Amino acid sequence: MTSRLSERQVSLLVSAAVIIGGLLLYIPLAGTYGLWDPWETHYSEVARQMTHRGDFISLWWPGSPRDPDVLWSKPVLSFWLMSIAMHVAGVGLPGGSPGEMAVGHAAEWAARVPFCLMGVLGIYAVYLVTARFVSRRAGVLAAVVSATAPTYSLVARQAMTDMAFVGPM
Repeated sequence: MTSRLSERQVSLLVSAAVIIGGLLLYIPLAGTYGLWDPWETHYSEVARQMTHRGDFISLWWPGSPRDPDVLWSKPVLSFWLMSIAMHVAGVGLPGGSPGEMAVGHAAEWAARVPFCLMGVLGIYAVYLVTARFVSRRAGVLAAVVSATAPTYSLVARQAMTDMAFVGPM
């Protein structure tokens, strides 16, 4: 006797496959290369300052050659996400090593993983909307196309403010 999966079970399995596929696409190797974009280093230092100071409102970037000590030009969500990840990774905490942002890969992982997760959230949202209005098959195809689009894929692996806006949107 064969048992068939209910519509709800199939929907949950496909949703899980989309999410796991996105995680497997974006998370591995995300923190194994240095913060190469100038904005990645800029934003991660602001998040490190936030973590180190314990001040989750003020966006400090002391020593900035172009800006004053505070950075008010970007929304705070990106920095909160990086700061939470830095707490989890043990980076930027008071009493930490002065070179922790340059030695090892913990800082890269802490800076990028939140944005990888936001990228996966965006892919899942594309799947949900397309599956609801067209079909589940079209939803999976739309999610795969979105996930592998070069610009989306690149930005989803960087510590940039874009994914913190796009993912929840």
